[in-house]
Amino acid sequence: TRIGRTGSMGDYVSSIAAYGDFVFITGNFGFRLIDYSNPSLPSIVWSNYDFGWYASLYINSHNMYIVENSELVILDISSPASPFEESHLTLGPNVHAFEVETQGRYAYIASWEGLFVVDIYDLSAPEIVVNIIGVFAGITVSSDRAYLLPAHSQGRTIVYDIQNPLQPVEMSRLWTFEGVSQLEIVGDYGYLVSNSPAGLCSFDQVSEEIINCYPEYPVGSRLLFSDSKLFITSGDLS
Repeated sequence: TRIGRTGSMGDYVSSIAAYGDFVFITGNFGFRLIDYSNPSLPSIVWSNYDFGWYASLYINSHNMYIVENSELVILDISSPASPFEESHLTLGPNVHAFEVETQGRYAYIASWEGLFVVDIYDLSAPEIVVNIIGVFAGITVSSDRAYLLPAHSQGRTIVYDIQNPLQPVEMSRLWTFEGVSQLEIVGDYGYLVSNSPAGLCSFDQVSEEIINCYPEYPVGSRLLFSDSKLFITSGDLS
């Protein structure tokens, strides 16, 4: 059930991340902070152009991890209205990073140049510890698995076992879905946006059996689960 919306965010939304009563969002409009303490009437707190078109955001505790092009930037967002940089890391001279997630002391980054695993135990000095060659456009980390999303419309999602983060091992592929552009795992269920079947689909992550699909949300829509709410972006924030 839709409970509120901000109105148009622009033609392209690249990432969305929630922190308390706030949502951070990036796209061709730049980098914005949204206050949704009143869910029926969310409001824009600030906008800037520090990050934008291809930035990906991920929040763990009071830290935000951002990848854009070849850079990983770590921000302290204890005060959402005044975030500040803790550190940054260059992944390589020609890296095209698209998404980051963290678990424990490691950050996992999907790029056209493969999977990067970064040790973030010391937030002031992050360090690359693994790079697995591949062509990926997104990542979802859930428990001891990392789901690497394909970079083309007919590709399959690759599932890696990351029980040992220093030695990821390919486990399987999600053969039911082609061209997955977004994936969230919540308990026993997955929620994704794919090219085929087209739209937003929910599924049993063990059997891959499709539960429901909503074709009105196209490839490129962004998903975020927070406090039992599903945030979906497709140009507008819904």
